[in-house]
Amino acid sequence: MSRHHTSGTAACRAALSLHPLAAAATGEVVAEALDAVGHQPDLAIVVATGTHRGSLGAIVDTVRELLAPTVTVYCGASGVVAGSSTSGDGDGVLLWVGRTGPVTAVQPRAGAGEPAVGADATTFSGLSDDLPHHGTLLVVGTDDPTTTALLDELAQHRPGLHVVGGLFATGARLGVSPPVGHTETTGNAPAIATPAVVVLNDTTTRSVASHDFRSVGQPMAVTAADDCLVLELAGRPALDMVDDLIAELDAGERMLAADGLHLGRVVDSRATDYTAADFVVTPVRGVVTARRAVAASEPVEVGSVVQFHLHDPGIADTWPLPPPGSAASDGAVLFITAAGADAAAVGERLDMVAPTTTTGTTAGIVCAAGIAPVGQRSWRRTVGVSGMTFTAPD
Repeated sequence: MSRHHTSGTAACRAALSLHPLAAAATGEVVAEALDAVGHQPDLAIVVATGTHRGSLGAIVDTVRELLAPTVTVYCGASGVVAGSSTSGDGDGVLLWVGRTGPVTAVQPRAGAGEPAVGADATTFSGLSDDLPHHGTLLVVGTDDPTTTALLDELAQHRPGLHVVGGLFATGARLGVSPPVGHTETTGNAPAIATPAVVVLNDTTTRSVASHDFRSVGQPMAVTAADDCLVLELAGRPALDMVDDLIAELDAGERMLAADGLHLGRVVDSRATDYTAADFVVTPVRGVVTARRAVAASEPVEVGSVVQFHLHDPGIADTWPLPPPGSAASDGAVLFITAAGADAAAVGERLDMVAPTTTTGTTAGIVCAAGIAPVGQRSWRRTVGVSGMTFTAPD
């Protein structure tokens, strides 16, 4: 069926309403989206915060009925931002719509879409033939081993894909819906079981990631570890290495370190000269003095290369965005944030890096973890900001 676009002149729009009534908030954002972009956009992203999360199904059904987007991604989140406005912990409805070119919602798993039964319940029976071998994918899922397994499968069998997205707490309501006219509804459950994938238009979409970290000290090999405990680095007790590192920091770095150290793990074993894009960074959870060990957020393998990092949101050159006013920056920017940043911090970041041509088209979603390309594949990240830039199709 052909899709007739009506009214609206912008390629994208991010609308946020903080109205205390979910129905009124929905009406406000839908009206703004219709006025700016018009009927039948290619992609709609709907996010509810606060008590409005309980009305998410009704909100999504209204958006689909009135806007009729090709694909609707929806979720409940702990915070959202659009331009300089944020929901914080309060009630809010965020609607991002865009004319991005053709998009398709697919179930990534082959067969019935269930993980294979066996010793490893998170191993998929195979990937769907609907998944392309090149391009950009938006993944929406829960932050659990099943979604992590999907990322591993994509890295192994679809290495040419750039995967971005957001992962939410287990039990969160989220999903991806096909256009109006299908029999599925969102009132009780997602139309496509998560983790769900949206195949984006590769000619108009670009994945981006901010690391917001500066490395300190030197890269070191992990020479002894016990699950999440790093026992030795370069043959020395890990905590001794941390003590030496702190002693060498300047005053500014010590202020950053007071907010906590982070551990970056090199994900591309072929790399020799490491840059920020070579590390997956996670917070250091603490230390075990009796074992002179450092407690990482995730298991660390012996032989892996790591380097300590400091969270520094003031680093401005880590966003691979086109310069303001360039032809590549005419479209909108959608950012999906990780748990380490609250909505206000994301808002400040968006104000600083978003090209001036995208005013009113930027949006951020706070989630438990983000997905972004790091090195040769995409990884789950618990800190940093990642997302997609869009340009209007020709």
